[in-house]
Amino acid sequence: MIDRPVKFAFFAVTLLALASCQTVKNWVPDVSMPKLPKLPDMSGVKQMLPGSDDSVSNEDPMIPFDVRRPLAVGHTLRLEIYEGARNGKKVFSGLTMVNENGVIELGKMGSAKVGGKTLSEAVPMIESVCRIAGRAALQTYVHVVSVENVELISVLGDVANRAQVPVWEGMSYSSLINHVGGRRVGSQGRAVYVCRRGLKKFYRDIEYLDYSDKPEAGDIVTLSGDL
Repeated sequence: MIDRPVKFAFFAVTLLALASCQTVKNWVPDVSMPKLPKLPDMSGVKQMLPGSDDSVSNEDPMIPFDVRRPLAVGHTLRLEIYEGARNGKKVFSGLTMVNENGVIELGKMGSAKVGGKTLSEAVPMIESVCRIAGRAALQTYVHVVSVENVELISVLGDVANRAQVPVWEGMSYSSLINHVGGRRVGSQGRAVYVCRRGLKKFYRDIEYLDYSDKPEAGDIVTLSGDL
């Protein structure tokens, strides 16, 4: 049996300890984590970054795309347009969707009615829109980077078939040229020009080009017919 003085002393110590804990609690600063600020909605920005989905808005439909078939309402093109002979000045860059009238808007450059046209037919139309009064003498490069997330390379010049070709894994420039049927029958040309982001470079032949670089979406590959 514990006598009363001992029980009283134990009870007093317990009360003192509880009071001390409350005092300490009152003196300890509040270290709870503050609420983090709400992050801004970046969905609209993300769509405009390189490599992102070809969508101009959440309402932009996903339309199947085939380079052999005409452009239709809802098709979204990722374009880069430059003016200048060798190192062009960028005059348009971004996404543009074929609207219900078959038209794509090109910012300050104007607009082009491409609905119902294949991409190969549409590109010259876009080039002609860019050659407005006062700029007719400037070389225009229309880089079609992608359509509906299909990355593309343009092949022009001394080839059997002018075309926009979807990029495939392991593509080389020589395989790209073979894909479009090679050079024209009887051609003696060997040289190749590659225009990338408005900068045009010369290569003495396709073998040297394969050694020097790899294809990139938006490239304009032009085979020379006289070099």
